[in-house]
Amino acid sequence: MTASKPRPRRRRARSSADVIEVAILRLPTRLRDVFVLHRFGGMTYDEIGLHLGIPPEAVKAVFAAAMVRLARAVRTAERDEALELARLKKRDPAAGRSAPKRGGL
Repeated sequence: MTASKPRPRRRRARSSADVIEVAILRLPTRLRDVFVLHRFGGMTYDEIGLHLGIPPEAVKAVFAAAMVRLARAVRTAERDEALELARLKKRDPAAGRSAPKRGGL
């Protein structure tokens, strides 16, 4: 029996939706609650403030902080994916290229 070399693992490219979903789940509770209630619940800042017992101005600030964190998470994921692709290309110059198109007009 011959031992084969372990094959390098390729990470599955994550979609933007996957990245955002994970980033939302990682938000601190207060930021996540405000973000979800506003974006997915369709609640206004006033409604969220009443629901959570905080002033609407605070809701607006918390929502803005959540958006900043989510944008940072997306940028970080994009950067990490670009770095991984660059590493793969160094090891295998064919990595990252699309398959050649076949026939067709």
